[in-house]
Amino acid sequence: MQFSLSDSNETAQIIRLQFYKDPPFEKIAIDELENLAINRLKVLKIVETIGQDYVRGSREYEEKLRNELSKLGPFGKIFNSVACQTKFTKEDVHRDKMSHFILQIAYCKGEDSKRWFIQQETDLFRFRFMNEKTLNPRWELAIQQFLDTNNLSFHCAENSEKNKMKENLLAGTACPITDFDATTFYKVQFQEVPDLVRSRKVFLKAGYAYVPEMDLITLVATRFRTELSFGLSRLALSLAATLINEEDRIIPLLSGLAKRYIGSDYKSSSSNIDGQITAEKVDELANDPGLFPPCMSQLHESLRSNKHLRHIGRRQYGLFLKGIGLSLEESLKFWRVSFTPRFDADTFAKQYAYGIRYNYGKEGKRVEQSPFSCVNIIMSSAPGQGEVHGCPFRHMDIDLLKQRLSSSVASKMFSSESVANIVQKSKDRQYHLACREYFKCTNNLSTDEASSVTITHPNQYFDQAMAIRTQGKKPKSIVKLRKVVVRPTTSQPIPDEDDELLAQMDCN
Repeated sequence: MQFSLSDSNETAQIIRLQFYKDPPFEKIAIDELENLAINRLKVLKIVETIGQDYVRGSREYEEKLRNELSKLGPFGKIFNSVACQTKFTKEDVHRDKMSHFILQIAYCKGEDSKRWFIQQETDLFRFRFMNEKTLNPRWELAIQQFLDTNNLSFHCAENSEKNKMKENLLAGTACPITDFDATTFYKVQFQEVPDLVRSRKVFLKAGYAYVPEMDLITLVATRFRTELSFGLSRLALSLAATLINEEDRIIPLLSGLAKRYIGSDYKSSSSNIDGQITAEKVDELANDPGLFPPCMSQLHESLRSNKHLRHIGRRQYGLFLKGIGLSLEESLKFWRVSFTPRFDADTFAKQYAYGIRYNYGKEGKRVEQSPFSCVNIIMSSAPGQGEVHGCPFRHMDIDLLKQRLSSSVASKMFSSESVANIVQKSKDRQYHLACREYFKCTNNLSTDEASSVTITHPNQYFDQAMAIRTQGKKPKSIVKLRKVVVRPTTSQPIPDEDDELLAQMDCN
C-alpha cells in the first residue's frame, strides 16, 4: 500500500514524539502493514485497560504501562523509549508512524470507533511526553525540539503581568511558591484546557487560563487531540475515492481492524456450565442477578412481560443465547413458549421460526451468525417505540437509568455512590466502564477484584460472571478467563439482504 502525501522532513525523523502530520510515502507489503496495525492495536488496548484501573498520569499508572508495554517486545519498546536513546530511532519512528496511519484509515468512519481511537492515542501521547520528562536527562531540549518541529508556540505571560497576579496564580494553580519566579505561565483561551479548568488547576481571568509550565502536557495533548480529530475527519471524506480499487486487498483488512478493539471475534466458553443449556434453564440463568449483562437482562424482562420482542431485540438476544450454548432445537422451543399465548404455534412457525434458523446458519446464505459485540450494540440504531434493544448505558434515558438502579430491588446491590458512578460514566460515554461497575456491584466484587475485569462483549460478561460462580471471586480466577484476542483478517459477519427480509417479516 502507498500513502499519497509527502514524507516528513529529516528533523522530524529523529524525534520519537510525533504529531503525525505527514503520512509516510512508501510501498509496504500488506502482511507487514497488517502486522504493524495489529501490534499497535495491542498497545492501544493496553493503554485503555491500564487507564481503567489507575489514575492517568500517576506514578503507578506510568510504571504499570511501561511494564505492560515492555511485554510486547521490540514494538512495545518503541513507546517506552525517549529521545536520548538513539539506537534504532529511525526504525522505531518508521514503525510508529506507519502503524498509526493505517489505524487512522481504519478508524476514521464511525463516531464511536473514532472517539475510542482518539482517546487511546491521546493517552499514549501523554504517556510518551511524560516519559521524556521522567527518563530523559536532557528532556527540556527534547521537548523544545519537538515543539519547534511541530510549530507549537504558546503565549507566555509577561513577568510584570505574572507578578501582578502572583497571589491569584499561586492560589489557582499547583505551582509551589518556591518555584514561582522560575516558572513560566502560559496564557491561553480557557477552552484549550478543559481538563485543567474542570479540576481547578488554573487561574481564570477574562476568558484566559494561566497554565504553569508543569502542566504544559495538557496544552500539547489538547492540540494533539484536536489535530488528530481534524485529520480523521478529512481522511473520512477522501477515503472512498482513494480506496476505490482496493476492494479485494485493503478494504477487508480495514474492516477487520475497525472491529478488533471491541472483541468482535470473541468466542464464548459454554464449557463454564455443567450440562447443556435448555429452554427451561434460560429463566433460571436470567434471574440470577449479575449473570446476564444488563443489555440482555432488559430484553429477557421485556420478553417475559410482553410475550414478544421486535426484530433487532430478537436478533440481539437470540444470538446471545446461542453464544452461551442454547442449541437450535432448544432455541426454537424457548421462543415458541415465550411467545405463547400471544402467538399460536402455527403463527410462530410462519413468522418467527425462519429468523431463528437463520441465526444458526440453516436459512438464507446458511452462514452461522455471531453474537453481537458491545460496540455492535452501542453503534446500532437507538431503540424506537416498543423496542428495548441496545445498550442501556448508551440508549436509555439517564433519569430512567438512575431510577432503575435506585429501585427497591436494585438498591440491595447498588449503593448511592455506585449509582452515581454508573450514571456519570454513562454521561461521559464510557459505557464499558459503566458496565464494569454494574458487573462489580451485581457480582459483589471488591474494587481490586473488579480491576481484572474487561468487558467488550455480552458473552464475555456472561463467561466472567459464570466463572465467579464456579471458581470463586479471586482476581486470578478472572484473569485466567478467555480473553479477547486480535486475530488477522477475520471479522464478524455484517448484515445482508437476509437481515432486511427478516426485518420485513417482523410482527408488531
